[in-house]
Amino acid sequence: MTYYLLLLTIYIWPFGQLLSFTHRALPFTIYLLDLIILLVFISLVFSRKRKEIFSGPIVKPLIIFLGVAVLSLIINFKQGISSGLPLSAFYLQRLIIYPALFFATQHIGFNRLKNPLLISIGIFFLLSLLQYIVFPDMRYLKNLGFDDH
Repeated sequence: MTYYLLLLTIYIWPFGQLLSFTHRALPFTIYLLDLIILLVFISLVFSRKRKEIFSGPIVKPLIIFLGVAVLSLIINFKQGISSGLPLSAFYLQRLIIYPALFFATQHIGFNRLKNPLLISIGIFFLLSLLQYIVFPDMRYLKNLGFDDH
């Protein structure tokens, strides 16, 4: 399951903000890529081989870093960032789930992902070139929620 979710992650990556949505109740944009990576994280956490997957020298420093990030959010919540708490919590959630890509790739093996990565990079290159040729100035899309860079 993790392999197929990782493939889906690789293939939707080139489409970036095109696969995003917003809701009036949320102060941030939700990206399909974030949702798929959340599913990758969940699949790794509930894997039978989770002890093997989450082993290695990077795990302890990562847990310490994420613990400090959570503690920082809690401390700053008391100092008045409660209005920005949903956005801060969303970025913290990204900090927690995005390392799952590293662990999933390490578990599955880079050789199995090499061709899908090359295809995805090719799609990214072609879409970027097409966008540059057809729409060289995209600043007008800032009003629709896109980045102006």
